[in-house]
Amino acid sequence: MPVYIACQRGTEFVKIGWAKDDPAQRIKNLSVGSPFPIDIVRIIDGDRAVEKWLQDRFRAFRIEGSREWFLWTADMLVVEPPTIEPSKRSKKNAVVLDKVLEEALRNAIEKAGSQTAYARSLGVAHQFISNIWNGTASPSQKVLDNLGLAQKVERRIEKFYGEKQPRQAAE
Repeated sequence: MPVYIACQRGTEFVKIGWAKDDPAQRIKNLSVGSPFPIDIVRIIDGDRAVEKWLQDRFRAFRIEGSREWFLWTADMLVVEPPTIEPSKRSKKNAVVLDKVLEEALRNAIEKAGSQTAYARSLGVAHQFISNIWNGTASPSQKVLDNLGLAQKVERRIEKFYGEKQPRQAAE
């Protein structure tokens, strides 16, 4: 799972991000809405913890109002993050994001043309679909219904916890 540093060609804008699989595909998806081509300038072996470390390391260069976009500094090519223990997914996310969901989500994204197009078709933020894909967010009921997986996921959660979880009463 690589962390990448990518630059918008012709600008000083740099994105520090994480890709589940292929960083080139991630950049291709990001490029859909970009007025400038985006090129990968560095790939680092790591997960979200490494991504966060790099983003914290370069926080002085962060573009105001953005979490992952920064102004270029040459140090980005040479800085080495420390060895960080791989981050842990929550139990619920590990259960929910199984192979069936991954395949259904991949098919829906391919059919729509991109994560952004799929998110737009559902009326949700691209980042939300990206977070589901990366396993850092559980899919909403709307996404599960769209993928035809709502009951399957509910059964898997019940199986994991041993029984249906009671809902918290509203206070």
